[in-house]
Amino acid sequence: MTTSIRPLKELTDAGIPRSTIAARCRSGRYHRVLPSVYSLVEPDTYIRCAAVSEWRPDGVLSHRTAAWLYGWLPEPVVVEATIPRRSA
Repeated sequence: MTTSIRPLKELTDAGIPRSTIAARCRSGRYHRVLPSVYSLVEPDTYIRCAAVSEWRPDGVLSHRTAAWLYGWLPEPVVVEATIPRRSA
């Protein structure tokens, strides 16, 4: 995990109330990257990639994002990932 990425559970387990997390997001101290995943710094593409892996470890970075990570394409505007369906 990138040191600037924190799952909501880690923040709340550390004793930070959800109201404080929301206030820190409003002030720009935290950045909500994905559901229940926060960045402690302004997220760049690498942080967004790490956030996807934190949010859904079963997913893989794909398409233009994967090509960028391999050095084949310029940095993408949107991080693309393939996420398997959750089983019922």
